[in-house]
Amino acid sequence: YLRLPREDNPFLGYRAVRLYPEFEPLFRRQVRALVRASAAALPRRTSAFDTREAEAGALWVMIPMVGTVEEARWVRAVIASEQAECERQGVPFDPRMRVGAMIEIPSAALMVDHLAGILDFFSIGSNDLLQYFAAADRANPRVAHLYEPLSPAFLRLLRLVVDHAHAAGRWVGLCGEMAGDPRALPLLLGLGLDEISLATPGIAAVKASIGELSSSACSDLLARAASSETTAEVAAALAEPGFREPVPLLAPPLVLRKADCRNKAEAIKTAVDLLYVDGRAEHPGEVESAVWRREEQYSTGFGHGFAIPHCRTHAVSSNSLAIVSLAEPVEWGSLDGQPVSVLLLLAIRESDPTGTHLRVLAALSRRLMHADFRARIAAEEDPEALCRFIAEEIGLTA
Repeated sequence: YLRLPREDNPFLGYRAVRLYPEFEPLFRRQVRALVRASAAALPRRTSAFDTREAEAGALWVMIPMVGTVEEARWVRAVIASEQAECERQGVPFDPRMRVGAMIEIPSAALMVDHLAGILDFFSIGSNDLLQYFAAADRANPRVAHLYEPLSPAFLRLLRLVVDHAHAAGRWVGLCGEMAGDPRALPLLLGLGLDEISLATPGIAAVKASIGELSSSACSDLLARAASSETTAEVAAALAEPGFREPVPLLAPPLVLRKADCRNKAEAIKTAVDLLYVDGRAEHPGEVESAVWRREEQYSTGFGHGFAIPHCRTHAVSSNSLAIVSLAEPVEWGSLDGQPVSVLLLLAIRESDPTGTHLRVLAALSRRLMHADFRARIAAEEDPEALCRFIAEEIGLTA
């Protein structure tokens, strides 16, 4: 509807913030709507006795394709004038509304220290920034090899952006394919980004991977990578062990007390869901299926009100033990005929070479023969204390 003329190279052409001055009335109308919408972040109190909170969080407005300080100043001035007009008319708005820029043009990346005096935050758009920086179309097979987020030059550029933003006290995040690239994750942590944004299906796996990484080691790794000469050297550094920390087999987020489950299926699903929420299982349905395949062979009801459902599967990123105590016992088909009140779900990676599956299963089975061990598990209300107790009793490791 803007009826823009055709361009030979729109990727380097007239779009985003570059359009705003020509279509200023339209841009102002959009800004005015955003300024008014920001009022949703204000407390709704009408008196000193009104305790109602805001309807929504603070609004952040991000401007795409910013390449110069002049563009940032112009946008900021328009927003300020619309806020002033709302104030003159008595229209509520949130003066704390943040205004930032997408860093996707190298010229902006090199000017973040100056842009930080105008803008409140930055989000690195890794896809476009890398294409502009490398002068390589990632969709062109002849030059796609140059579109490499692990190149030392690009890592240096990212470090410059983050360092300058943080030196000015500004928030900086990163979005794009690089955020979901498992190869790049240690480097992104080494950069010290405030946030990475990626597609929802990849979040659980990334969370699990972050838990395995050492922050200080990732910082050292980034320094090595940025001082390398080739992408191959960076890849070699990433392949070295030493910057990952083991994920504990059992942790407080994997403990749930008094779960309301009506049957065995709900109890197993509840335990598997703990793995998903903790970022250990990206596809919980696959873990459930693996557990049920084992149950079809024989019941994992141990007796004395305990069950140890277990499996080996590629669907978990880390060896895990989840403990769920039930508000009411459920039928399990246990050898002694008693219903189950506590289940200890053991999920081991299919690729695990250490024999963890049988070792932990045997250790749990031996200890569960003792009434005092069963009583402590059933009665302990503090997840951290329970994890310490089990670790001491059977020597749990990652």
